[in-house]
Amino acid sequence: MQNEQSEYQMDTPQNRKNIKNITPHSRYYPQLDFVKGLAIICVILLHSVPIVIQKNGFGQFYLQSAIPVFFIVIGITTVLSFEKISASVQSLSARLRIYYSGRFKRLILPFLLIFFIDLLYTFKGAIHIGWYNLIGVLPIPGAGNYFISMVFQFIVIAPILFYFYKKSPDALLIGMFSIGIVFQGIAPFIDNPNFYPPLAYCVLSYFAPIALGFYIAGDFLKKEHINLRDKKNLFIVFFLPVSIFFLLLDSFWDLPFWGIQNVIVSFYPLVLFVLIVNNYKAIPISDFVKIKINFIGKASYHIYLIQMLWFGFSFPFSKVYSGDNYFLGVSINTIFDLIITISIGIAFFTIEQVFYSYLDRKKKIHNVSEE
Repeated sequence: MQNEQSEYQMDTPQNRKNIKNITPHSRYYPQLDFVKGLAIICVILLHSVPIVIQKNGFGQFYLQSAIPVFFIVIGITTVLSFEKISASVQSLSARLRIYYSGRFKRLILPFLLIFFIDLLYTFKGAIHIGWYNLIGVLPIPGAGNYFISMVFQFIVIAPILFYFYKKSPDALLIGMFSIGIVFQGIAPFIDNPNFYPPLAYCVLSYFAPIALGFYIAGDFLKKEHINLRDKKNLFIVFFLPVSIFFLLLDSFWDLPFWGIQNVIVSFYPLVLFVLIVNNYKAIPISDFVKIKINFIGKASYHIYLIQMLWFGFSFPFSKVYSGDNYFLGVSINTIFDLIITISIGIAFFTIEQVFYSYLDRKKKIHNVSEE
């Protein structure tokens, strides 16, 4: 969800000149925004469409794969970001300063505004104030709040993961999968109903898709294509049927909510991601529609924050359906949810971009006047 591709402006004119060099790390990849656009639409549908319809429509194969896909994208864009920073800045402390200041500006500041709005609305329900607010949990947690919390946790450890990625992508993949397996094995036994459950709010739950994002980042950034027939990628194809099997189980048995978000299932959303990215140019929709979806992808983080408030405040007006108008009510409600959350999210994103552009112009004018 992070729009990493046009983010970093270095501290000096020379660094700004260096970073403009055309490299795999400074190009724009519309495929990533397109994937994020589709994913955020699926997230809204996931929170709007009744679960019974999702299960009958095999929603786990597209709607519930949205969050793992987001984490795969985060793995790729993290590599993109650090490679881009490393190409123009040598000092480790400077690299970390650029990374964390960028994350604060792009992710933390928008969340703080949403947090304040959520806090003002606490008369609507029980307020949740505690240490968990420091990891991105709202006073009145909204739909999918766990994802924001996991993103914040990931920000902290991302430089360490990138360090090990540079040492060995294979070793990082194995290590993160191992940690994910161990964590998902022990987390249910340390769950405490008085706190936010580890499986639901700890980033270790999604270490597998993040690891897969890191793993394929090199191929994607060099070729904008991931060859699943490549010898080093055959394990992905091997585990795909197992992932599909787990997803099918959820259609016939009521698995626990996190039962289908396990390590093995991560291979299906990865293949879904690869199919979209590899065939981006051949997707049979007009360039106009692609551009619109790409823009939704750019604003996906802000849209996600807005939909958290929207569903958390229970604004959707037709959640009780009955009789012959059941599907009509679902359809109207879902369309309304999509229009409202996407429109407000895009407006939020656009206003922020205009504000930052204004500050940049003022800073440039100030610098010129000082010279």
